[in-house]
Amino acid sequence: MFRMKKYIAAFFFLAMPFVAGAQSQGVSFGSAGWGYGMQWFWFLVYASFWILFLVAFGFFLKILIQRAMRDESLELLKKEYVKGTMTKQQFEERREYLKKIEAGSM
Repeated sequence: MFRMKKYIAAFFFLAMPFVAGAQSQGVSFGSAGWGYGMQWFWFLVYASFWILFLVAFGFFLKILIQRAMRDESLELLKKEYVKGTMTKQQFEERREYLKKIEAGSM
């Protein structure tokens, strides 16, 4: 879980100067000065960029969360095996089950 927080913090640390820089430069819809009617084109470009950015960010978060959960569940499984609460066969079965889930076949 700590790794995921570290990646999210790094993302915001790296992304925020670009967002703040674009706002301080006066970026707005239709400010290119190319004549009447072009503001819709730039609005679509700008909106598309942010939609794609948010989708990519969501996908990035999904991958981080899944990876953190997978690592955590495997660690818990190993701890249970070391404690002696399960046999080697049970450990192998559960580890194979986690691998199937990871591969997306479940």
